[in-house]
Amino acid sequence: MKVALLIDNLNSGGAQRQIVNLAIGLKAEGADVTVITYTLGEHFQDELRHHQIDLSAIARPSKFKTFLGVFSEIKRLQPDVVCAYMFVPSLMALLTKIFFWRPKVFVSERFIEHLMTDWAKPYCRALYPLAAGIIANSQTQAEILKKKLPMLRARIRHIPNCVDTDTFKPAHELAISPGTLKMIGVGRLTEYKNVKVLIEAVRMLHFDRKLPVSMKWVGREYEERGVENTYYVECVNAVNEKGLSGIWTWEGQQKGLAELYRTSDVLVHPSYGEGFPNVVCEALATGTPVIASNVIDHPMIIQEGHNGFLFDPHNAQELADKITTFFKMPPATRLAMKENSRLTATRYFSREVMIGSYLEFFRKA
Repeated sequence: MKVALLIDNLNSGGAQRQIVNLAIGLKAEGADVTVITYTLGEHFQDELRHHQIDLSAIARPSKFKTFLGVFSEIKRLQPDVVCAYMFVPSLMALLTKIFFWRPKVFVSERFIEHLMTDWAKPYCRALYPLAAGIIANSQTQAEILKKKLPMLRARIRHIPNCVDTDTFKPAHELAISPGTLKMIGVGRLTEYKNVKVLIEAVRMLHFDRKLPVSMKWVGREYEERGVENTYYVECVNAVNEKGLSGIWTWEGQQKGLAELYRTSDVLVHPSYGEGFPNVVCEALATGTPVIASNVIDHPMIIQEGHNGFLFDPHNAQELADKITTFFKMPPATRLAMKENSRLTATRYFSREVMIGSYLEFFRKA
């Protein structure tokens, strides 16, 4: 099977992480895979090279010429399947289908409905009848799509994200570190990540409850290249104004996430909503429990007291309470949570499970 995977760039985003996982998994199953991009971003480029996966980067002098470049590349490759992540790449893939009928085109929506503000969404969805399949990485979004597009219900499939459980794995021996509770948050700094509620919760823990805690936030600090991220600036100012600069660090974009999870006690993921969070799967795979907002698919992943806790994302007090509960757990209970976290990831989010679902969909659609 010859497969072209289309996405805007290889920046450090969740969709980029998953399309790289898909490329690696498909190649391991014997597929001939090429990844096509058309804007700057090289965070995952070395990983593709390591696995000897072809990368075709289209120059972008203008939007029209970008489409012509993508169209020409797909026509040159003659793939059996084109799979595009996100609306603009999906729109390009579906327009290509009009002029070049051969490949099956699959499109993937990676966010939850109310967060999808992309200009291309209505145009892309108008062309969904041309798609062989429509993939949502969250069960919630798959159900929303089935209601919005009842005529295409049979073509809509929920395929959750995967994690490389060989890279994201616990330390050789699971253990609980005494003393300071080391918390980590991961994600690009945007409003829907809800970092300000986390900042207020950390203030309560540090000043009101006198708990020994530390916080690392890992993720790129710019919205787009060369554009200041005002939300990040606001968060930095909030940390400083609340007197937390001694216990809160901004780590920026990082590649060694597995080790950062392993050296943390808990991932705190306060997002208002997204598709299916990579960081939750990655943390669980390393045996790191997760305290996550009670939204979207999080309740399907996190079981209270089993592998983490859930909280109202609008309630800093409740978040502080859940962190306090975790901190005060006996070591044996926290160790069991670490073991349960790893088991959740290996059972539901392995690369083999995701690739099997994609291959079945590609072949049967």
